[in-house]
Amino acid sequence: MRPSMLRRPVVIVPAILILIVVAIAVVKRDLIAGLILRSGDTTLTDEAARNSPQAKLTIEFLVAFRAMDMDAISRLATPEQVARIQQETAQPSAEFQEIRTMMLEDLPADPAALQSKIKSVQVHGNRAVVLAETQANSWFVQLDLVDGSWKVAGF
Repeated sequence: MRPSMLRRPVVIVPAILILIVVAIAVVKRDLIAGLILRSGDTTLTDEAARNSPQAKLTIEFLVAFRAMDMDAISRLATPEQVARIQQETAQPSAEFQEIRTMMLEDLPADPAALQSKIKSVQVHGNRAVVLAETQANSWFVQLDLVDGSWKVAGF
């Protein structure tokens, strides 16, 4: 075997690795995310997102949160989130007050207007994230599937 034939694999392997790195760098982030989504994961956008059960729950929760309707919040949120809101209602932290004030000022009070702000819903097994966007901010509401029903787990 000639010495030049032995060098070819040494050159080919790094070249292949460089091509893979360049290909990954060129592929759009959303395409990569789509390639790694596990079976059963779903991303909804536009009307499908706005009309999803997760979006409807989020809207109902935000309306209840605006009114501080603890009965509705208790029905719509996880027990952990309900306990957090009750604690913050009794002894509000500066961070919680700031977030609540920003939400109330930024997100529309009208449920139909609020629905129009929902941009996407991502469902990953028993968890989901609802994204609402205004001109000023992006708002994420985290949901968990609890005993067959979606519940707000965070915001």
